[in-house]
Amino acid sequence: MSSHWQEKDWLARQPKPCQVCSGSGKCIGCLGIGSNPVMYLAANVNRHNTKGAYGRRLQGCDGCFGFKQNMMAELKKGTGRCPNCDGWGKIRPDIDLTSPTGRTKRNSICAQPTGRKLTSAWSGL
Repeated sequence: MSSHWQEKDWLARQPKPCQVCSGSGKCIGCLGIGSNPVMYLAANVNRHNTKGAYGRRLQGCDGCFGFKQNMMAELKKGTGRCPNCDGWGKIRPDIDLTSPTGRTKRNSICAQPTGRKLTSAWSGL
């Protein structure tokens, strides 16, 4: 019976697939590229456009820490990695180190440690 609980404890400590990227590790906003295409429209169409390049351009993905700049700034791409799992595709469970058996916080009785020290009536003897 003890091995059954050890196996459950071992399974609880194993990394789980990331629910945001479905285990791929790629940013879902840009599909791992780090940038997204945007369309800049011009008010007037002529040959001598002085305000910059209009049309389809790349913009940094803010989902993976890139910057959404306007058409005048330089492209600052994102990492392309899922911000939830940092590109690993798996999430490690939080381990409650205050628990004597090292249960995961999700499965522990008290998710937050109380910080109180257990004292016994017999400790003074």
